[in-house]
Amino acid sequence: MKRATAILLGSVLLCSVAESQPTPFAQPQSGSGPNWSQMSLGNIMLLIQARHAKIWYAGRAEDWSLLDYELNHVSDDLTAAAMLYREIPVELVTGADRHIARMKEAAGRRDAAGFQSAFSDLTSSCNACHAAGGVSFIHIQTPTAMPFTNQSIQSGGR
Repeated sequence: MKRATAILLGSVLLCSVAESQPTPFAQPQSGSGPNWSQMSLGNIMLLIQARHAKIWYAGRAEDWSLLDYELNHVSDDLTAAAMLYREIPVELVTGADRHIARMKEAAGRRDAAGFQSAFSDLTSSCNACHAAGGVSFIHIQTPTAMPFTNQSIQSGGR
């Protein structure tokens, strides 16, 4: 009897965990979980900084699919930051968006040199925004070591 009760309790717990998963895949959950409006600017920028590194390595490896994927997320994250923090000068966000668009165009042409130029300009835009926001001590640079050793970035994309 104890075994049957334990199995029933386990099944109920597993069902409630499965029920809390977003459906369809990658859709935000409703309820009490954190959402973008609860994220700090620092948290959003940390996501962008991680993606900045992945963008660099994807572009260097000419993994155009990953590059496009990460650029879409950075663009969304910058939009979220601009919507949540109205004091960010709009010209700094649109400037970053122009460099993201240039990288997407370079990826479409499979143009490594065009990617590197736009990446450099995006990095400069990040630092200009930090200076305008009084946090120039947060200086973004081209990554020197891949921090994501648990992800394979494929030369030539997929």
